[in-house]
Amino acid sequence: DGEVLINELKNGNTETFWNPTSEVRRQRLKRHIVLFEEQTDFESERLWQHVTSAINKGDQHKATQEKFVLEEEQRNAARGRRESGKEWKPLLFRHDAGTNEWHYKYEDLRPWDPLNDIAQFEKDGILQTMERHLSTRMSNHKATCINNQITRHKRSAKDCRRRKTSDQP
Repeated sequence: DGEVLINELKNGNTETFWNPTSEVRRQRLKRHIVLFEEQTDFESERLWQHVTSAINKGDQHKATQEKFVLEEEQRNAARGRRESGKEWKPLLFRHDAGTNEWHYKYEDLRPWDPLNDIAQFEKDGILQTMERHLSTRMSNHKATCINNQITRHKRSAKDCRRRKTSDQP
């Protein structure tokens, strides 16, 4: 996190938009990044590396060119799949036909709980949260088990119990 400035082109004035305090920086979640060498061909960082490099150098023209090249490759790949009759099935996103928007299948929109949540990580494209102890999601699971037990009468109460997780990360 760093200082963000707004430059007013008309009068040349510069104004601080955001300057995080040391307290804000301290509370920031630790970011874990997959090493570039370990990324697959379709990792976002790898795909957009030339665009990012041009932006960091302040070369908007080059960034635009690189973005066009990347998007054109994606269009050609889609065209190739269509022509060969291969259906594209997204693994991590679902399409909402009503809004024509794409949504991440495993999104967790609950607020971060600093007392319970330890870390959020990605494994095989699925975001997961490591927690200190049983969450309300587990409580919901227990309720589901009880409901299933009543309606099906096939499970024993033992099947619905979860082992207590450690308070250690």
